[in-house]
Amino acid sequence: MTLRTPNPYRSYQSHLDLQRSKERLGIMQDQITKDKRIVRISDDPSGASLIMDFQTSIERNKMYVKQGEAASSFLKGTETALNTVDIQIDRLLELGQQGLNDLNANRGREAIAAEIDGILTLLYDVSNTKEQGKYIFSGTNTSTQSFTIDPITHSIDYDGNLGNIDLAISSTATITSNLTGELVFQGSRDGGGNLLPEQDLFIQVAGLRDALTAVPYNRADVEDAYNNIRVIKERVNVCLTTVGSRHVQIENSGTNLEDFNESLQSIQNAYDGLDYPWTISQWIAEENSQQAALSIIGRMGRYSLFDYIG
Repeated sequence: MTLRTPNPYRSYQSHLDLQRSKERLGIMQDQITKDKRIVRISDDPSGASLIMDFQTSIERNKMYVKQGEAASSFLKGTETALNTVDIQIDRLLELGQQGLNDLNANRGREAIAAEIDGILTLLYDVSNTKEQGKYIFSGTNTSTQSFTIDPITHSIDYDGNLGNIDLAISSTATITSNLTGELVFQGSRDGGGNLLPEQDLFIQVAGLRDALTAVPYNRADVEDAYNNIRVIKERVNVCLTTVGSRHVQIENSGTNLEDFNESLQSIQNAYDGLDYPWTISQWIAEENSQQAALSIIGRMGRYSLFDYIG
């Protein structure tokens, strides 16, 4: 007579298969819930590594775009201030022409000088423009007022520094988001490092004002100030062109980075995107497999030793 007993390995294997089926169902449930193919690194180590690299690149590019936007905001404030300066210089040149007209008597020149004095005050206010709570013409020392008036000499002095505020707008490019007040309002220095009075907008505007009311009247002094202001206007226009070109560079860089991020996101989705039809079919197959395993385990539990005795 042959004695048959239950096979403990078969029972163990059935329980193991059931456990693995539950694990696979759990993974697929996470995938469907999170709309991702790779939920755990172990699901696809190489794919997960690529996705992490893509995400790092995307986040870094977003940071560059934000820095470009910050630089653009600062430059817009600079551009607005420069436009105001340019408009006021045009008016100064008109007033200078009127002052050079011999038909204007002393009283007429005094009225012109009064308007020029008002423009000088306005230019001083513009030189201390703030953007985002920072003085835009103070170099890197943005918490310090750019220009101040000496209480004794009444000269307008630059209190900022000559530093540039450089921001990275891509992995290979940086942009300077400021122009120093010295460059815009005072011009360049000579070989000895001294400022040139003929390039200083404040000095020349004050000189034009004073020359118009000087006694005796000296036409040559008015002409000198007028001609110097014309040259300064050219410098201001160069500054405006510089700001405009930086705006274009930031805009182009931001557009390129956003397009690149879209491409990276598309590639990332290709690696990590969930194939719903295939996943649902696998879900159904796993559920059927689990039900079969449960059925087998249930039947094995109803047998006793006597059921195997032949």
